[in-house]
Amino acid sequence: MVPSDPATTLPSEIFETGIKPRLLIELTPATTSERRKCPVCHKESTREPSVQEPVRSVDEFRDHIVGCKGMFSLRTKLWHDPLVQNWHMPARMAGLSCGKEVSNLMLHSGKRPDVVLFQHLFNILIDVRAVAGADPRHCCAAALNPGHGAV
Repeated sequence: MVPSDPATTLPSEIFETGIKPRLLIELTPATTSERRKCPVCHKESTREPSVQEPVRSVDEFRDHIVGCKGMFSLRTKLWHDPLVQNWHMPARMAGLSCGKEVSNLMLHSGKRPDVVLFQHLFNILIDVRAVAGADPRHCCAAALNPGHGAV
């Protein structure tokens, strides 16, 4: 049986927006005279194409939005928290002893793992992280040619 509930499916537009950067297909093509601008922090690209920029400020794959400080609260609410829920829910459904954002597990640190699977001898800690998959500075196996997927 294929899952079809809202927690495990994506509308076509959202799937397309997520898969295009992995295949190095521009989300919004721009001409060489245009500069891209972040709608949140208003930072602009400095060169065309973005791979020529020393620090890829605003790129054609929207990697900037992953790290944009102005997007932090929305990224947490709309991306991070649902992913944490999707890791926690199957563990709970499988009958595992687990918890979300449990405090005091990481000694000498104020950090909290997003999901914890409690075991007898050890615990498994899961942390959801944002990665800009089309940027070789952040993902060394990023795709190099349009149409070829990043690993």
